[in-house]
Order: sequence, then C-alpha cells, then structure tokens
Amino acid sequence: MILAAALYLIFSLAYLRLPGLQYDEVLFANAALGDVDGTFIAWEVRILDHKVPVMLMPYIGALKAWLYAPVFRSFGTTPASVRVPVVMIGLGTVVFSYFLARRMLGERPAVIGALLLASDPTFIFANRLDWGPVSLSMVLKVASLCFLWRWLAESRTGFLALAAFLMGLGLYDKLAFAWFIAAVALSLPICFPQAVRRLLRPAALAAGLAAFAAGASPLIAYNLAVPWGSFQDRDMLTFDWSESLPYRKILFQSTFDGGALLCQQRGDCRRRTARESTA
Repeated sequence: MILAAALYLIFSLAYLRLPGLQYDEVLFANAALGDVDGTFIAWEVRILDHKVPVMLMPYIGALKAWLYAPVFRSFGTTPASVRVPVVMIGLGTVVFSYFLARRMLGERPAVIGALLLASDPTFIFANRLDWGPVSLSMVLKVASLCFLWRWLAESRTGFLALAAFLMGLGLYDKLAFAWFIAAVALSLPICFPQAVRRLLRPAALAAGLAAFAAGASPLIAYNLAVPWGSFQDRDMLTFDWSESLPYRKILFQSTFDGGALLCQQRGDCRRRTARESTA
C-alpha cells in the first residue's frame, strides 16, 4: 500500500502546472474566494451577516468550494493550490479501494489493485485535473462501498449510517451521483439478499435514511427554496440517442488515446463529435 501511495503521488505531482487550468476545473473558485465576481453561484444563504454559497450550479453543490476556502486563504490561487488538494483526495480513493479489496478478496489482490489504480493514467488525470468535477465523487463512492461492506460483514448499523451519509454528501456534490445510489440500491438485495433481509430492520433503515438526508441536506434545502430547482429543464433519461451516443463514443475514445487533454483544453469535443457523426 505504501508503494502504491508513493507511485500515485510521484505520477500525480509531476508537471503539476501542465496542462493549464481549464474553466471546468476551477468553477468552484469564485465561491471558495467569497464570491468576488458573482459567477458560478446558483444559490447562497446568509449566516451571521456572511453569504455562504450552497449551490454552484443547480446540479452541483458547493462542497468543493467549502473545502478549498481555507486552502486559498493560506496559499493563494495557483495551479499547485488548485491541484494538490484533489491529488490528495485521489490518494484517499486509492486507500479506500485498497481497504475494500483487502476485506473482500484478501491482501494480495488488494495490493495488486492498489498498484494498478495508482499507476492508471486515466485515474491520475481525472483526479488532478478534476474536470467534471469527479474527484470528490470517486472518493465518496469508494468510501461508501467500503463502509457498506463493513455493515454487511459486521452487522453494525453505524457503518450503514456512515455509508448513507457519504452517499448523501455525494448527491449534494453533484446530482449525477444519483446513478451510483440507484445502482447500489438495486444491486445490494440482488447480490446479498439474506444479509439485507437480516440487517435492514426498521431501525437500521431509519438510521440510514436520516444519515442520507443529513448528507444531502444542502441540496434538499435548495430544492425546497427553489422548488425542484435541480431538475428544471434537465432530462434524467435521454431516449433520443442520435446525438448522445456519438458524443459518448468520442469521449471514450479520447480518454484512452490521450486526446481528451487537448480536446478539453480547446473545448472542441462536441464539434469533433458532430464532424465524426456526419462523416
């Protein structure tokens, strides 16, 4: 595990300023700096004469902005202060992945998996550039799975509540986390029917739902203040795949051939998709 962590940090911290910062990577910055120009703040509340950003966009919460506010106060706004924290968040993903695999499969598979993840270019770039953003989402997913497994293995409701809280936090961070929650909710009773029937008693279910609501409470508050604001003019399911499938194809291809870096920097992913789909 120590070797995996060292490899990950070496690869992730190399050439930290390259490529240049991209707008999607720093959309949280204005909120973290205390709203200096009014951009990327969809909703804020006033607490003790201070405006606190809650939602950066209707479907993206201000969790990352809250984490970065003390970082920017201490170190200013530089490529390093933007990227080092998400690199460390990515290290958390490696660590939780290791512990989850060790509990499920044993030490050797966990070490091999950690080494593969720590040296995977797509994982490294996704974390340190955090386009999307995705870094917090990944660590919250793996951490919640780790605690869910401990709940199944040790029958302790506290682990279920902790996993549910992290899922709620992930949903607040970005609404797309709902797909992960849906996948977990469907797969648990299918893969572990006996354990779920035995452990998911009314008290445990209530604890899990309360913890989930606590994690997602800023998102819930926003959608109460702005009724269903996160879902207005937003299709959760797209049945017309004539445009979305070619777009996903080029994203998949550019991720594996390295072209995503250039594509994201120039902002021409959709134009490339349109050209290729009509070629």
